[in-house]
Parts: sequence; structure tokens; C-alpha cells
Amino acid sequence: MALSNRELHARNDDDDDASMMTHISRTAASCFGILCQLWSIHRSLPRHAVVSLITSLVLAKLNYCNSLLVGLPAKLLNRLQAVINTAARLVCHAMKADHITPVLKDLH
Repeated sequence: MALSNRELHARNDDDDDASMMTHISRTAASCFGILCQLWSIHRSLPRHAVVSLITSLVLAKLNYCNSLLVGLPAKLLNRLQAVINTAARLVCHAMKADHITPVLKDLH
């Protein structure tokens, strides 16, 4: 039984979403691992060193091929936003319960 063009397109879109979900999950896990390691030493480093480490080790991973993320559903992108929020909290010594918007505005 042959599949229609619409069915083939739907399957390709599902495959693309699944591969992007895998990419996002792996990227987020890697970034959270780095942030966890940085969290343990960030108090003994000057702020500019923490910013440099986060920029080079975490944000570079997030920026790699970020043009492929355009148009993806928010549920896929929320995991990457959580990485950015955690990085911002680490730099600004903000607590998890603190609102993130003022912290992000302060960094921008």
C-alpha cells in the first residue's frame, strides 16, 4: 500500500521533531552537567571568569546550529531556555525561587 504525499510529509516531520528532540535533550544534558561543575567552584572565581567559562562552555553549545531551532514548538525550546536561566542564576548568584526576568534583564 503506497503512502500519500501528505502521509510521507507527516512522517518526515515526525522524524525531524524526534531528531531535534534528541539533539535538544543531549545539548541540555551536556550544558547542565557543565553548569553543575561550575556551580561547585563559582564562589571561588571572580565574576568575569565565571561569565567567560559559561560563555565558552555553555552558550557556545547553545549557539551552535541555533538557526535550526527556528519554528520549533515551545515545548522543545523550553529545555534550552532552562539552561540559559540556570546560567544566568549562576552568574548573578540568584536563587531558584527568584524571578528570572529581572536577572536576564540585568545581564542583557
